[in-house]
Amino acid sequence: MALNRTPRTWVPGLKVLAQHLNDEVKDLWEGLQSAWDAATWIPGDAGVWTAAGTNPAIGNGSSLGQFQRYGRTCLFAGRILPGSTTTFGSSTYNFGLPVAASGTTLVLGPALLIKSGGNFYTGVCYRSGAGFQIRFDGTTTGMSSTVPVTFANGDALHFTGQYQTA
Repeated sequence: MALNRTPRTWVPGLKVLAQHLNDEVKDLWEGLQSAWDAATWIPGDAGVWTAAGTNPAIGNGSSLGQFQRYGRTCLFAGRILPGSTTTFGSSTYNFGLPVAASGTTLVLGPALLIKSGGNFYTGVCYRSGAGFQIRFDGTTTGMSSTVPVTFANGDALHFTGQYQTA
C-alpha cells in the first residue's frame, strides 16, 4: 500500500512534477480510502486462534478478520461464530496479529462476547507475546472456553484493536 513507504525529501529548487503529486498526495489518499484486507488474516484459522493447552478448532463455525495499515499503525477487526462442531480447546486463548507488532508496542481495543441467549460481556484486547488475548470485565485471566462464561455454538465474539507494526 502507498501509505507504507518513506515520503520524498523535498529540497529547495526541486521542480514539482505530476509524478511527485501522484506519489506524495494522490496515492496517500487512495491508501486511506482503500478497502480493508480481508483475505489474509482469519482469526478462527489454526495457528491464529490458539490456546495455552489444547488448541480450539472452528469446525463448521465461521470467522472473519480484516485489517488496514496506515504507515506503521495497524487497525484490525475480527469475529468468531462457533458452530456445532467447533471445539473450544483448553486454557487461555491467544490470537495472532495480522502483521508483526513492534517489540514493545501495546495492542489495545474493545471486545464483545454475545451469548446466544442475548447476554453481553465486554472486554479488552491486550498484547500477549506475539499476539493478543482478550480479558473480560470482572475476570482475572484471559478468555478461554469457560471464561468469562462457556463459549458455545450460537455465541458471537467480536473484537477490534490497533497497534504499531514492526
